Amino acid sequence: MSEFDVMPYVAAGGQHCQIGSGRIDATDVYEKGDVVAIDVDGSIIEAGDEAAVDGSGAPGTTGTVGVALAGTADLVSAFSSDATQATAESEGVQVPYASFQRGDQFVLPAARFTEADDTTFDGTVAASNVGDLASLRTAGTTWGVCIHASSSNRHFRIVKLIDADGKDAVAAGTTIAHIVIRVEV
Repeated sequence: MSEFDVMPYVAAGGQHCQIGSGRIDATDVYEKGDVVAIDVDGSIIEAGDEAAVDGSGAPGTTGTVGVALAGTADLVSAFSSDATQATAESEGVQVPYASFQRGDQFVLPAARFTEADDTTFDGTVAASNVGDLASLRTAGTTWGVCIHASSSNRHFRIVKLIDADGKDAVAAGTTIAHIVIRVEV
């Protein structure tokens, strides 16, 4: 897992994104920026590959709720009663997450992009990809976007490509550093 895979950028209407929280699953481990879901027991877990944003799937890895705003290791050491608890779940440790809401925008590194229907991020996003529908996909330890037509749950749209200074890379003709996606469902 790598930290800061997908992060909140701008909420719909420009306000702050909605924040939720849930208890940590006893066995799941993830980093800040990983896409999370709610398991069958009601605990927060890392989502499965190309999980639905609209919650159409059953509890488990099939329906995402948002992006983790803290990693499990940080939460366990900071909020457990003795920093050596048996499980985060038994301690009632809560993980905050930025909830996926229609119109909210999230940002991720440009290197986390693929056109192919696989888990190899090739980072060759281009100006022509602005407007494309995308799904969130994991390559085992990192999250990115996939625009392949056969990808499941393409619930995001690429709305902007920005440079390292946060400026529109397409308009400025600068190197693309990040992809901005918007929740479409």
